[in-house]
Amino acid sequence: MLFVRDSKIFTEGGQYLKTIHCPKKVSATALERVDYKTLHCQGCKETVIDTDCLTEAEVVAKIAANADVCLKISRFNPDFRFEK
Repeated sequence: MLFVRDSKIFTEGGQYLKTIHCPKKVSATALERVDYKTLHCQGCKETVIDTDCLTEAEVVAKIAANADVCLKISRFNPDFRFEK
């Protein structure tokens, strides 16, 4: 399970992975579906990965491959736990 705390993603073991930040403050409704795993951001023209379609290991691998990867994370995704 991955944890989101203070806009940061951590592994279950507490390893920091990434800070969640959208400089354009684009909402999920402004993303255009490309295929079942990817979306296109109208704000910055970047590709956004839909984490609902990935395993925890795949999310970690995407972040490891590109720390600046854009992610769409749903609060309903069972692989993520949101903490305050």
